[in-house]
Amino acid sequence: MNLFDWPLWTAACMAGMLGSGHCFAMCGGIAGSLGAVSALGKKNPLRHAIEFNLARVLGYGVLGALAAGVVGAVDTLGNFAATGTWLRLATAIMVALLGLRFLFNWRGLDFIERAGAVIWSRISPIAMRAGAREDGAGRLALGLCWGFLPCGLVYTALLTAASTGRPVSGYVTMVFFGIGTL
Repeated sequence: MNLFDWPLWTAACMAGMLGSGHCFAMCGGIAGSLGAVSALGKKNPLRHAIEFNLARVLGYGVLGALAAGVVGAVDTLGNFAATGTWLRLATAIMVALLGLRFLFNWRGLDFIERAGAVIWSRISPIAMRAGAREDGAGRLALGLCWGFLPCGLVYTALLTAASTGRPVSGYVTMVFFGIGTL
């Protein structure tokens, strides 16, 4: 794999762009209301939205770096040469299954989002406190928490980022995904 994997990063950005309708429908209200709470009485709500979204994209990047770092470490320790290939295959299968979910309301992947909901239940109090803050640090914390929302689209992008096996590439993959969702 190249140091600069432009085809992968372009695909991640396109996945974010094509999935942004899903993002808007599923999280737009939550993001908008939390952003509105922190922008109440302020003269520049656009700045609040920019700060939140930059932090959200940064949070995606951090998760991508962590996932790729773990896979890279396991790959090095176990000498599993095909780990990235298998993870990309898993990503392709996940995309197909997500398509079934959206086309036919198939609920076969709900167990993954339920597992993510357990993690989110521990993160959400932090996100709520951060969303209530009126400063940049609150929006930064809220954006960083956002990557932990249970979302099959984010999980699929994370699988792709993990498949790189390199933290920097995993980070950049998820940043491009996040940029696409903007």
